[in-house]
Amino acid sequence: MPIRPRSILATDLDGTLLPLQDDPTHIADLQTLLENLQANDVQVLPVTGRDRAAMIEALQAFQIPAPEVAICDGGTTIVVRNDDGGFDYLPDFQTHLEANFASFATDDVSYLLRDLVDLRFRATEKQNQFKISYFAEAKTLQATVATIQSRLRDSGIDCDVISGFNLHWGEGLVDILPAGLSKAYALQWWLDRSGNDRDQVVFAGDGGNDLEVFLAGYRTIVVGNAEPEIASTVYAAHRTGNTLDRFYLSEARATSGVLEGCRWFELVPPEKRESRSSDPLGAVPVSCNATHFNIWAPYAGRLAIEKQNGDEIQRFRIQPDEDGYFHRTVRGIGGGDRYQISLDDRVSRPDPASRFQPQGVHGPSMVVDHRKYPWHDADYRGVAKSDLVIYEMHFGTFTSEGSYLAAIDRIEELVSLGITAVEVLPLAQCAGSRNWGYDGVQLYAATENYGTPDDFKRFVDACHAAGIAVILDVVYNHLGPEGNYLHDFGPYFSKRHHTPWGDAFNYDGENSEAARRFVIENAVYWLREYHLDGLRLDAVHFMFDDSDQPILRSIRHAVTDFAGTVDRPIHLIGEANIYDHALVSPTDGTAYDAIWADDIMHAIYSHTVPEINLAHRHYAGASDIEEALQHGYLHTGPKVTRIDSEVRRQMHAEGDFSFLPSLICGLQTHDCVGNHPHGSRFHHLTSTETQRAAIPLLMLYPSIPMIFMGEEYACDAPFMFFVDFGDPRLRRAVDRGRRNEYPHHQWKGAIAPSHDDAFANSKSIQIKDPAIWQWYRDLIALRKTWQKESLLDWKNLSVVCDPARSLFALQYQAPTGRPKFVVSRFSAPADELPPLSLQIDGEVLMQSSVHRDSPTQLTLQNQAVLIGEGTWNLAAGQ
Repeated sequence: MPIRPRSILATDLDGTLLPLQDDPTHIADLQTLLENLQANDVQVLPVTGRDRAAMIEALQAFQIPAPEVAICDGGTTIVVRNDDGGFDYLPDFQTHLEANFASFATDDVSYLLRDLVDLRFRATEKQNQFKISYFAEAKTLQATVATIQSRLRDSGIDCDVISGFNLHWGEGLVDILPAGLSKAYALQWWLDRSGNDRDQVVFAGDGGNDLEVFLAGYRTIVVGNAEPEIASTVYAAHRTGNTLDRFYLSEARATSGVLEGCRWFELVPPEKRESRSSDPLGAVPVSCNATHFNIWAPYAGRLAIEKQNGDEIQRFRIQPDEDGYFHRTVRGIGGGDRYQISLDDRVSRPDPASRFQPQGVHGPSMVVDHRKYPWHDADYRGVAKSDLVIYEMHFGTFTSEGSYLAAIDRIEELVSLGITAVEVLPLAQCAGSRNWGYDGVQLYAATENYGTPDDFKRFVDACHAAGIAVILDVVYNHLGPEGNYLHDFGPYFSKRHHTPWGDAFNYDGENSEAARRFVIENAVYWLREYHLDGLRLDAVHFMFDDSDQPILRSIRHAVTDFAGTVDRPIHLIGEANIYDHALVSPTDGTAYDAIWADDIMHAIYSHTVPEINLAHRHYAGASDIEEALQHGYLHTGPKVTRIDSEVRRQMHAEGDFSFLPSLICGLQTHDCVGNHPHGSRFHHLTSTETQRAAIPLLMLYPSIPMIFMGEEYACDAPFMFFVDFGDPRLRRAVDRGRRNEYPHHQWKGAIAPSHDDAFANSKSIQIKDPAIWQWYRDLIALRKTWQKESLLDWKNLSVVCDPARSLFALQYQAPTGRPKFVVSRFSAPADELPPLSLQIDGEVLMQSSVHRDSPTQLTLQNQAVLIGEGTWNLAAGQ
């Protein structure tokens, strides 16, 4: 039997192998690490910026056994242990450097930098023939390094400048070496000389002087205290090189991070733990070559994991426990591997909790290691509920490319507009290449249509860097019709309840506990692994549950528990569309943070385009706008009921409208636009002037405002309903079903949802109106100003309307200063409304389609709006 090559842990010392500030956990983990490395005959090779004496001092201080060899002085010296236990410089390496870097002149470099006051020479023993070492002011380190590099470049001196921080003294460090000489160079030279191979090496480090080694192709441990930029650079290099299996980003810092990484790369044994059914569902990698699986499949007598190896398939049997969970850690499967679940040797299916489906809903699942992504949002503190200005978007149509990464390029535009949160349509894997997202069948898998899971993380990271929260739409009432294989695994679906779109989840029937867990765990999964700021639960009135602990309440508890572990607000939103007192009113901690409330929007539609009804509820035009603005809603749920004054008085004792800040209201949503046969937007059906007049009533209302993508610039493109099912029967059924659901609409010339053009024509990148974009921007800015003044409080609001004149006004009594008002006048564009004169005592802040007759008298035509400070009233005789 051939002898296995000896593994080598090459490791930086300060900030990596050495405990930070005598941390007791680090000290204990160092002892564990050293014992395990010795037991597994792993060679420890220090690769440090310290000189020989300082390295020996550090090893002795922490009782680290003397290594056989060490790379010191940032790669400019190599020392080997002698028979007396001391260390000698390796003369062969010195000779090699003199032959290959003879042109490096320390005196020339020192003279060039002599006047830089932020630089101080370190002690003589820190200098050598191939290294100049300085202390530098920590606060100006980056600028100092830039100056050094500029001078060296201008003088034609080819050097590498390596900078970092001394963790003990809090000072900057600058080393100047000949170009190309580094820790990585020295390590490779030693490997070649000793006859070792780079595949034997795992390198652990934390700082800038480790970067060359990180990028040299070794298996790499980046400890948790590394700067985010370092982690990102190393991650990006491995991702580009398709070598993420050789990259590990530790959660723990320094010594503990090295131990964690050594366990990952199996240099030392993993922590002992038993497999349990309570472990996370799906596939979770536990080392570079082992993954823990946990699948609930009570319908299966036998289950196996089928790993794809090219044309071959490896099978790994898993035995069930008494509750129908198949769980065990499988060696031979790691991150990036593709697999399917074999049920009774009869069919092979994707994992119900698959993290990624690179070949779509019918293809194999992929093991995803979420810990590899180097997040940059440690300082992000989220967006408060009161500051939310939500932008609803669909990744596939938000950009021409239709990808997570392409969407990053438009974040700056959203920031400029004033958006503070994006709400993205569902991302669970759907059939085909185009879908709104509500036909998802793999709830844990971010769809491959827009990129990889890490691509979505990069989008979230970029949003957080810009101060924008990310909220995800999730669907927990049904699964889509194609690729839904949960029926093969167990009773995930109800025998009693049904939705208009498919089988309802089994939240209250026999064996419902596991189905409930599947959904509850999914909610927390998205928040945790993708650093999301909230979830919007689709159509909550179809999440049927007659148990004593409704699923909506259980999700609320789980999300609340998770929110207690992070430093940002987590927003849990229910799509009720109408007012649901049970969702927003409880005082026992189970209230949702917000609900969608569409009554104001549909009332506006019924007044401006009365021939079109985009909801399954009746609205009566101007009078309903008045009532909806006065109370925030017209209908209650979960069973849709038009509320009367008596029920409202009982529900809101003493006129308590404290629920208003928990309503999300918009002029348009994906539903109201997409449910139109032609995907027509509000301004398509009315006019941009009508849109300008109506939107202030929502943007300056005490609720949470929401904009649907493209609305802000009166996008010329429609937003149609589109699907891409592979089954022709399903395509035909959907095409017919849309017409049957809204038979009263004008379908002549409408594009079928399954046609390619329904998606292609919906790209929101076509003709834009810059004037209305500026109007929206100014309104959002004004909203934020009024928020800071504590003006947008329901207690300050009075609604004054004259439905017969199509006049709708919001009046705010300011806590300090003069009152503020919004007066809008609009109806169907073809309506001929007589001019209406107003008297104002105050200042006009914003206006559209308003004629000033005198300093105090203004005339409002149809589609006009006046926003101001002070008081207003109708002119005499009106």
